[in-house]
Amino acid sequence: MATKLQVPPSSSIVNVSIIDSTARLHNLPYYVAMTPLYPGYERSSNLPCYVFLIHHPPTNTRVLYDLGLRKNFRTHLNPHLVRKMAPLGMEFSVEKDTAEILVEGGLDPGDIDTIVLSHHHFDHVGDTTKFPPTTRLVVGPGTKEKYWPAGGGYPEDLENQDSTSDTYAGREVVELAFDNDRSGDPPRGRVVCEIGGFKALDYFGDGSFYLLHTPGHTANHISALARTTAPATAGPGRDENSTFILMAGDLVHSCMSFRPSRGYPLPETIVLEPQEATISAPSSSHPPSLETEALARHHRLYRPPSSPSTSSLADARTQPFSLIPAAVEESPPLSQRNANILAEYFDADDNVLVIYAHDDSLLDGVLEFWPQSDANAWKEKGWGTKAHWRFLRRMVHALKEEEEGG
Repeated sequence: MATKLQVPPSSSIVNVSIIDSTARLHNLPYYVAMTPLYPGYERSSNLPCYVFLIHHPPTNTRVLYDLGLRKNFRTHLNPHLVRKMAPLGMEFSVEKDTAEILVEGGLDPGDIDTIVLSHHHFDHVGDTTKFPPTTRLVVGPGTKEKYWPAGGGYPEDLENQDSTSDTYAGREVVELAFDNDRSGDPPRGRVVCEIGGFKALDYFGDGSFYLLHTPGHTANHISALARTTAPATAGPGRDENSTFILMAGDLVHSCMSFRPSRGYPLPETIVLEPQEATISAPSSSHPPSLETEALARHHRLYRPPSSPSTSSLADARTQPFSLIPAAVEESPPLSQRNANILAEYFDADDNVLVIYAHDDSLLDGVLEFWPQSDANAWKEKGWGTKAHWRFLRRMVHALKEEEEGG
């Protein structure tokens, strides 16, 4: 896998920590996340809402990317929105607000300089009222006009299902611009470049942390790219020695929509975790593994059951299992383009760890959460390779059950 990501070279990094917000999404119908559907992908069971803490050592500045779900969401949201979601049958649970988690870990909410919101949806904006007025919000282009017109949200505007009034009230709200060579605030005059097909703002001005313009799921969606390790000196041209974490937000809702890819094809075998040995070949002293030909043959875009000879097995190993459905996307074509870019440039680069907001395949033995650990040594710890094909467990188990039942 060759590095394809064109990132301006830098020897500066940020410290990244992943916070388990305690929020979980249950019973999400997978037709909102992928099309076509596959065995095992009917409804979700335990989807997280990740929050990221970014610390910039040179300025001692702390930034949060997203806040997860607020504890009182049931009574706080517009009732029209609650009724609108009811047919989906989703359930939500949350134990703590992000501000509470910070305090328990030894940080005061006032230590947070900025909260970057990937977009305005309630499972990302959390409860900003738990932070002092000195903590500003950074939002994507079009937020104020489209989702928070004239500063009004619910309940001030009873028809507004996109935002609640207190999310933005009483603090500085900065809307990013990516449409010129130099953006406005924040921070003033930072250069806008392009990374992997996305417009990118160099947030601290030293190449350590970028905000990416990724509209599609919503018009105001932004992702973030953090440099987690870097060479001592950075030369001209492309930087192939740094490692990065991509905080993708709701760029995608399933690994099925960007894996496998030409840059990271489905291998002949995948190594399973010890507890999954029962779904592999006969046990041995080696880690259990699984022949993947059956998975490739179930690829419904390249080898649909109704026409098994439509394309070669090689195609099935190099193209994502699913496309982006239109169900929860404001611009499905843009969302599909984003997934294609994600697969081709970011996920195919073994120096980039992709984490989208609700990726449950990273739970239970992969990620280490703040305050016990930060995430900068993710590659050294093998998080990327360990997690990459974990999402296939659902389909593996479902196909085995079908086989045994048949």
